[in-house]
Amino acid sequence: MDCLKDYEILLGTYEAFVLGYKLSEDRKPKLETSIADHAHAGSIRCITAADKFLITSGGDEIVKIFNLRNRSEHGTLGHQDGMINAMKFYDKKNLITCGEDGKICILRTGTWKVEKTLLSHTMGVIDIAVHPSGKLALTIGKDRKMVTWNLIKGRKAFVTNIKEVADFVRWSPDGQRYLVGFYKHVDVYSMADASIEFSVKLNGRSNDVAFLDDTTFALAGEMPHIEIYSLVTKELLHKFEAHENRVRCLAFIQPSCLVSGSNDGLIKVWKVTRDGDTFDIIEDGSADTKCRITSMQVHKVPKVAATVIDVKPEEVEALAKAMAGKTKRKIGFAENIDNSDNKSSPVKETDANQQKVIVELDSEAPTPKKKKFKKKKKNGGFNVISE
Repeated sequence: MDCLKDYEILLGTYEAFVLGYKLSEDRKPKLETSIADHAHAGSIRCITAADKFLITSGGDEIVKIFNLRNRSEHGTLGHQDGMINAMKFYDKKNLITCGEDGKICILRTGTWKVEKTLLSHTMGVIDIAVHPSGKLALTIGKDRKMVTWNLIKGRKAFVTNIKEVADFVRWSPDGQRYLVGFYKHVDVYSMADASIEFSVKLNGRSNDVAFLDDTTFALAGEMPHIEIYSLVTKELLHKFEAHENRVRCLAFIQPSCLVSGSNDGLIKVWKVTRDGDTFDIIEDGSADTKCRITSMQVHKVPKVAATVIDVKPEEVEALAKAMAGKTKRKIGFAENIDNSDNKSSPVKETDANQQKVIVELDSEAPTPKKKKFKKKKKNGGFNVISE
């Protein structure tokens, strides 16, 4: 389960709980509860997360914002009438919501103001998928229509009649195909001409898909097993028993970690080993939520960069004295520091003439209070207090 060390599994449940699970730091890593909040008065319809924000929509028609850094409720959204059925972040800066009122709203992250409202569906919007380029989006609605949106101009490009109510829509990672899930089948469309390349038959509702790469996807439905299909050969490559009840949600983390959530209350982590079209999938860990899972997102936890300062060895003592009384710290010489992903090799002592020094600040240590002063506007008005 090492692939989950930088991730958090976020869940919504029928019992109206928002749950989170992280990998423990024990010798034998396991999934431990990081969030448990009875957030809504009805079942949670959908969740989405980006950077430090988690957004949840419930059957109580309330949309809540959570701050994942300090684990607190940040506020609520009331920009649409009725329930929100689907939400997606794009590029961390925009939140797109789809509601029962037929509206698709694009909000600015942080201010949470609606910047654009897209109208085309005459009934509730079920799901949305944004193209990897960010220029197009697909929406499906209860009016049995699939609408292609030009996000550059903020208007619809064309409308397709799909003849039945769909369950979800997904783009492939390379943006060359898109999948639409229905009751008893999943259709694979070509981006080039919007034609159906092939269909996957099911015994019940289609619940979710997760792409393992550009041409391979895992499929979950009203069945306890998970199926893996190829977009090239258009055939079933592998099938394995995953849960006791239907599999509700899927997510894949590169290079080899598949996460599944089921109505049996379990989330499971699977290690996927592949040799061509041959798969070997083994269970790598699990956790019992004791709830029925409705939605899931595996969210990458943002890291705060360490403070890196260039000094000479003889300046270390002076640096330590200068910072004394301000914060607790650990100072040492580090080799092979890689600033590209904010990771560094273990800090160790050395006698080199000059190395980079990492200063790790303890946030719990007291810091001197800054003096406050007042500036008064010349033409009256409010006093401005700045630091």
